[in-house]
Amino acid sequence: MGILGGHLNQKTMKSPAIFATVAIFVYLASCNKKTDAPQPTVQTIIRSDTVADTIYQYRDRPEPMVAFGTVADNQGNSYKTLTIGGLTWMAENLRVQYYNNGDRIETRDTANTNLSPPRYWFNPDFIHTNGGIQNNDTILSYGRLYTWYAATDERGVCPSGWTIPTAFDYQALIDTLGGATIAGTKMKDSGRYWVNASGTPLLPDNSGTNTSGFSARGAGRHEGLGGYETKYYALYWTSTNYSFYPAYDTSAAYVYELYGGGNSVTASGRSKLNAYSVRCIKRHF
Repeated sequence: MGILGGHLNQKTMKSPAIFATVAIFVYLASCNKKTDAPQPTVQTIIRSDTVADTIYQYRDRPEPMVAFGTVADNQGNSYKTLTIGGLTWMAENLRVQYYNNGDRIETRDTANTNLSPPRYWFNPDFIHTNGGIQNNDTILSYGRLYTWYAATDERGVCPSGWTIPTAFDYQALIDTLGGATIAGTKMKDSGRYWVNASGTPLLPDNSGTNTSGFSARGAGRHEGLGGYETKYYALYWTSTNYSFYPAYDTSAAYVYELYGGGNSVTASGRSKLNAYSVRCIKRHF
């Protein structure tokens, strides 16, 4: 036994009663001591939505613990960005109205409807039953919807050095997030941006966690003559033609789809005439 250990042992052996009394006093004092250390605060943000005359209230989830960057399009619109699996992604939907050479991207509401191929953008339809009309429904929150021909036009819609993802890029993203059956939850933003099939806003526990930071929001879709299912669907264009054995269908392209009622991400082929959301990526190889 060391010198210090032996000395301590002799003193405590001589005064066991004193030692026990001091120990009890210290313990009780520590139990009653008030700490001046700052306590963490939890900020709860309550949102109210009105759908079919019913008011729904729910709490926003906190921002994901992700290191965001920024990038700007040719109009100066700024977008959050993040890196997942070796690619840098926009964390917001594209909302640009001009190609990179300065030409205006036509909108179907005012443009020549005989453009061939049809290169148009549309605003998300916030008047549809699913989602109702809300003050916080803005182009800044949801972006615009583009036909495939506009999104992939050679004049470019993505910021300089960025491009439209391929189907392989989206699949790599999904694989990084654990696979198609659970990636949707990690990609979807909080409940205020989604509704279920009946149009009811989703509570946080029933919507996305957005742990990836991808921040998918239900901007809906524009197919045929109208837009519908805003806040229930989010569909993202790829630059990849839809393929099926034994040939390629050049009139359709792959889209990746998330929806308010589930946790999965689904790949499918959709007509290039339809208008969906667009994300851009930057490659580092």
